[in-house]
Amino acid sequence: MSMSSSFRLRPVYFSPMFFIRDSTDMTGSAILLPIRMEISGKIIQVLPEQGGVSKTSGKEWKLQAYVLETQEQYPRKVHFEVFGEDRIKANPCQLDDIVTVSFDIESREFNGRWYTSIRAWKIQQGVVEAAAPQVVPVAQPVAAPQANVETFDAAAGVDETTDLPF
Repeated sequence: MSMSSSFRLRPVYFSPMFFIRDSTDMTGSAILLPIRMEISGKIIQVLPEQGGVSKTSGKEWKLQAYVLETQEQYPRKVHFEVFGEDRIKANPCQLDDIVTVSFDIESREFNGRWYTSIRAWKIQQGVVEAAAPQVVPVAQPVAAPQANVETFDAAAGVDETTDLPF
Protein backbone atom coordinates (compact mmCIF):
# COMPACT_ATOMS: atom_id res chain seq x y z
CA MET A 1 0.00 0.00 0.00
CA SER A 2 1.50 3.36 -0.99
CA MET A 3 0.96 6.78 0.56
CA SER A 4 -0.96 9.33 -1.44
CA SER A 5 0.92 12.29 -2.83
CA SER A 6 -0.95 14.69 -0.54
CA PHE A 7 0.53 13.18 2.64
CA ARG A 8 2.69 15.72 4.51
CA LEU A 9 4.15 15.97 7.95
CA ARG A 10 4.23 19.36 9.58
CA PRO A 11 7.75 20.34 10.69
CA VAL A 12 6.75 20.71 14.33
CA TYR A 13 8.57 17.88 16.08
CA PHE A 14 11.73 17.35 14.04
CA SER A 15 15.25 16.18 14.89
CA PRO A 16 17.88 14.18 13.04
CA MET A 17 16.75 10.75 14.27
CA PHE A 18 14.61 9.37 11.44
CA PHE A 19 13.86 10.48 7.91
CA ILE A 20 10.75 10.54 5.72
CA ARG A 21 10.34 11.46 2.08
CA ASP A 22 8.38 14.65 1.41
CA SER A 23 6.36 14.06 -1.74
CA THR A 24 5.94 17.75 -2.60
CA ASP A 25 9.18 18.07 -4.57
CA MET A 26 8.12 19.05 -8.11
CA THR A 27 11.31 17.74 -9.75
CA GLY A 28 10.59 14.19 -8.66
CA SER A 29 13.68 13.93 -6.49
CA ALA A 30 13.33 12.88 -2.87
CA ILE A 31 13.56 15.44 -0.10
CA LEU A 32 14.46 13.87 3.22
CA LEU A 33 13.07 15.54 6.32
CA PRO A 34 14.38 14.65 9.78
CA ILE A 35 11.61 13.73 12.21
CA ARG A 36 11.78 14.08 15.94
CA MET A 37 9.43 11.61 17.54
CA GLU A 38 8.69 13.90 20.47
CA ILE A 39 5.77 16.03 21.63
CA SER A 40 5.28 18.43 24.55
CA GLY A 41 2.14 19.43 26.38
CA LYS A 42 -0.05 19.07 29.45
CA ILE A 43 -1.44 15.75 30.71
CA ILE A 44 -5.21 16.28 30.67
CA GLN A 45 -6.30 12.71 31.38
CA VAL A 46 -4.78 9.65 33.07
CA LEU A 47 -6.62 6.55 31.88
CA PRO A 48 -6.98 3.41 34.03
CA GLU A 49 -4.00 1.03 33.96
CA GLN A 50 -4.59 -2.11 31.93
CA GLY A 51 -2.92 -5.45 32.41
CA GLY A 52 -3.08 -9.12 31.69
CA VAL A 53 -1.13 -12.28 30.96
CA SER A 54 0.37 -12.97 27.54
CA LYS A 55 -1.13 -16.03 25.82
CA THR A 56 2.13 -16.90 24.09
CA SER A 57 4.73 -16.36 26.84
CA GLY A 58 2.56 -16.50 29.96
CA LYS A 59 4.22 -13.31 31.27
CA GLU A 60 2.28 -10.54 32.96
CA TRP A 61 2.02 -7.19 31.13
CA LYS A 62 0.86 -3.68 32.04
CA LEU A 63 -0.10 -0.65 29.99
CA GLN A 64 -0.76 2.93 31.17
CA ALA A 65 -2.47 5.38 28.80
CA TYR A 66 -2.57 9.18 28.93
CA VAL A 67 -4.05 12.04 26.94
CA LEU A 68 -1.78 15.02 26.32
CA GLU A 69 -2.85 18.44 25.04
CA THR A 70 -0.30 20.55 23.19
CA GLN A 71 0.25 24.18 24.18
CA GLU A 72 -0.10 25.72 20.71
CA GLN A 73 -2.41 28.30 19.21
CA TYR A 74 -4.62 25.41 18.07
CA PRO A 75 -4.11 22.73 20.76
CA ARG A 76 -4.15 19.08 19.76
CA LYS A 77 -5.05 16.14 21.94
CA VAL A 78 -2.82 13.07 21.65
CA HIS A 79 -3.48 9.67 23.23
CA PHE A 80 -0.29 7.76 24.04
CA GLU A 81 0.63 4.62 25.97
CA VAL A 82 3.46 3.49 28.20
CA PHE A 83 3.94 -0.28 27.94
CA GLY A 84 5.64 -2.38 30.60
CA GLU A 85 5.73 -2.10 34.38
CA ASP A 86 9.36 -0.92 34.41
CA ARG A 87 8.65 1.95 31.99
CA ILE A 88 5.50 2.94 33.87
CA LYS A 89 7.49 3.20 37.12
CA ALA A 90 10.41 5.01 35.42
CA ASN A 91 8.10 7.60 33.82
CA PRO A 92 5.46 8.66 36.37
CA CYS A 93 2.91 11.25 35.21
CA GLN A 94 0.15 13.02 37.08
CA LEU A 95 -2.83 15.02 35.89
CA ASP A 96 -1.85 18.59 34.85
CA ASP A 97 1.88 17.75 34.51
CA ILE A 98 3.71 19.57 31.70
CA VAL A 99 5.80 16.92 29.95
CA THR A 100 7.81 16.11 26.84
CA VAL A 101 7.13 12.62 25.52
CA SER A 102 9.57 10.70 23.29
CA PHE A 103 7.71 7.99 21.40
CA ASP A 104 7.52 5.49 18.56
CA ILE A 105 4.55 5.08 16.23
CA GLU A 106 3.44 1.60 15.28
CA SER A 107 0.60 0.47 13.02
CA ARG A 108 -0.77 -3.05 12.66
CA GLU A 109 -3.53 -4.71 10.70
CA PHE A 110 -6.31 -6.78 12.26
CA ASN A 111 -9.22 -8.20 10.24
CA GLY A 112 -8.63 -5.79 7.35
CA ARG A 113 -8.46 -2.65 9.52
CA TRP A 114 -5.36 -0.73 10.55
CA TYR A 115 -4.70 0.42 14.11
CA THR A 116 -2.00 2.89 15.16
CA SER A 117 -0.41 3.22 18.60
CA ILE A 118 1.83 5.92 20.02
CA ARG A 119 4.14 4.15 22.47
CA ALA A 120 6.13 6.40 24.80
CA TRP A 121 9.62 5.24 25.74
CA LYS A 122 10.64 8.34 27.74
CA ILE A 123 8.69 11.07 29.52
CA GLN A 124 10.51 14.15 30.80
CA GLN A 125 8.95 16.65 33.17
CA GLY A 126 8.65 20.13 31.67
CA VAL A 127 9.06 21.26 28.10
CA VAL A 128 12.37 20.17 26.64
CA GLU A 129 13.56 22.60 24.00
CA ALA A 130 15.08 21.14 20.88
CA ALA A 131 18.78 21.74 20.57
CA ALA A 132 19.43 24.66 18.29
CA PRO A 133 21.28 23.77 15.13
CA GLN A 134 24.98 24.25 15.59
CA VAL A 135 26.21 27.18 13.56
CA VAL A 136 29.70 26.69 12.21
CA PRO A 137 31.44 30.03 11.75
CA VAL A 138 32.65 30.62 8.22
CA ALA A 139 35.98 32.38 7.86
CA GLN A 140 35.60 35.67 6.05
CA PRO A 141 38.02 36.20 3.17
CA VAL A 142 40.79 38.60 4.05
CA ALA A 143 41.73 41.16 1.42
CA ALA A 144 45.34 41.00 0.33
CA PRO A 145 47.35 44.12 1.12
CA GLN A 146 47.38 46.58 -1.80
CA ALA A 147 50.92 47.66 -2.72
CA ASN A 148 51.28 50.44 -5.30
CA VAL A 149 48.65 49.09 -7.63
CA GLU A 150 48.28 51.05 -10.86
CA THR A 151 44.89 51.42 -12.48
CA PHE A 152 44.35 49.88 -15.88
CA ASP A 153 44.24 53.31 -17.54
CA ALA A 154 47.46 54.44 -15.85
CA ALA A 155 49.24 51.23 -16.83
CA ALA A 156 48.09 51.68 -20.45
CA GLY A 157 49.24 55.29 -20.51
CA VAL A 158 45.75 56.77 -20.98
CA ASP A 159 45.38 60.47 -20.27
CA GLU A 160 42.79 60.84 -17.49
CA THR A 161 42.26 64.58 -18.07
CA THR A 162 39.97 64.08 -21.06
CA ASP A 163 36.32 63.13 -20.87
CA LEU A 164 36.51 60.83 -23.85
CA PRO A 165 35.72 57.18 -23.14
CA PHE A 166 38.51 56.01 -25.48
